[in-house]
Parts: sequence; structure tokens; C-alpha cells
Amino acid sequence: MSDMVIPVNLSIRDKNGEPVSKKGVFKFSGRLKRSFRLTFDEKMNPVVTLPLSMLHFGRAPQTLVDRYGSFFTEVYHKHLRLSGKRNSLAGRLNALTDEFISKHHPSDEWVADMAEKTLTEMTEFCRELYVRMGMRKNFKSVSVRLQKSRWGSCSSTGALSFNCLIMLLPESCRYYLAVHEMCHLFEMNHSERFWQLVEKYCPDYVSIEQVIKEKGKELFPVMRELQRRKVISVNFGAGILAKMR
Repeated sequence: MSDMVIPVNLSIRDKNGEPVSKKGVFKFSGRLKRSFRLTFDEKMNPVVTLPLSMLHFGRAPQTLVDRYGSFFTEVYHKHLRLSGKRNSLAGRLNALTDEFISKHHPSDEWVADMAEKTLTEMTEFCRELYVRMGMRKNFKSVSVRLQKSRWGSCSSTGALSFNCLIMLLPESCRYYLAVHEMCHLFEMNHSERFWQLVEKYCPDYVSIEQVIKEKGKELFPVMRELQRRKVISVNFGAGILAKMR
């Protein structure tokens, strides 16, 4: 008898306190042990999932609605607010993505071109910093990836990796990212000593980090949307280019 579904009409109160009838369903599942769960589908119709121990409510659903009417109404309006926020964010993301497409004409070839440029520039920055920092430990390699949310990384073996999206950042930001990862060859953490070292080679790193953070809030969601639209097909996290230096 598990996963049984019963159509019902639930009375939800609107923001003015007036009752509104909503078509929904009661679902009974053996996976729930005691309490019921209330969710809403994409049309804001309620879905009440109950354990089999509450099977008797299937014969008298109004009893449950009357008993928990205020709870049903509270959850309904919470979902309305969240739905409004999601729609607003989705609209903004669509606008940002359309603007990005118009400006950059992205494709897999465009991503590969950015990766090549990133590899060249970041390798040059790292070589320059290697001399400036008086390093004895060599960096093993510089690679480029298209990542979901990271701008760069450094392994304990000296392998540096950068997100090709950094080519859409100002040059000062790209240089700072090289400094950040090269400093990890001295300090594999974000301790006070690490940040002191970063400041030595990039004194205005705090303001630069803020620029990078704000840019990431737009770029990373847009790139995910481009992949969803199949404008680009490169898998996130997959290495695009990697060369030993």
C-alpha cells in the first residue's frame, strides 16, 4: 500500500486571510515513519506526503487540513516567497547570459582560445614571481581548466591550475591570482603568514579580491547556464590544456 496517491482539495488562506481552494494530492509512503511532509509543485499545488500510520486521513483529508490549517498556510506563503525569488534570479540570469552571448559569442572554440591565452599569460606571471620570490622549490606545471567555482589551485607537488575564465578579469586580478597560488608553494594554507606573503607581492590584494568575488557571482552562473543551453559543451572541471614548464 506504499506510495498511494489520493487527489484532494486543500483550503489555503491567502495574504488577506481569505480561504483559497488548492487542488493537491495526499501521498502515502512507507519511507516516512511518523510526521507528514508538505511541499508544493511548480504550479504551487500542495503535495502532502504521509506515513502509512496516518492512512486514516486518506478517508477524511479535511480533518488533517483543519488540524494543521495555520501550518499549511504558513508553508504555502513561504514557498510563494521563495518561488518569487527564484523567478527573479532566473530572469536576471537569463538577461546576463543573453548579454554575455551578445558580447563574447561563446563556443567550445572560444573556451579553448581563452585557455591557450590563460596558459601563456599565467605561465609568464609564475616565472616572473619565481624569480622575484627567490624560490628554490620549482613549480611542477601550469594547467588550465574550466571550473565551476574556483579561480585557481596549487598542489603540494607544485602543480598550479587556473580557471580560463580569469581572462575575463582585469590584468591586476590575473596577476593577483598568480601571486596567490605561488604563495601556496611557501604556505599550503590561508594562515596569517600566507596573507603577509601575498601582501608583500600584491599590496592591494584586498580590493582586488573583492572585484574577483563580485565578478564570480555573475560569471560562474552564466557559464553553467551556457552549458545548460548547450552553447558550450566542455565539461566543468575537465582539463582543457596542461603543459609542463
